[in-house]
Amino acid sequence: MHPMLQASVLSTLMPIYPYRVSEARRQQLKDLEGRMATLHKQLTDQKKLLKLKEQKEKDALKMNTEIQVQYMA
Repeated sequence: MHPMLQASVLSTLMPIYPYRVSEARRQQLKDLEGRMATLHKQLTDQKKLLKLKEQKEKDALKMNTEIQVQYMA
């Protein structure tokens, strides 16, 4: 390629390159924010399930204790 032509092509592409990089970063940031939102929802759901499981175990222990008390009486 002729040096003048190469310089001309490079000068026309240079303004586009930073735009592409910043656009790619914006897209990557958007993707990561979406992933974070998904993970946050999963974490919230797991916390709710864990709390529910703990409550069920507590209820089962209470019922088991009541059964043993009635059996002894």
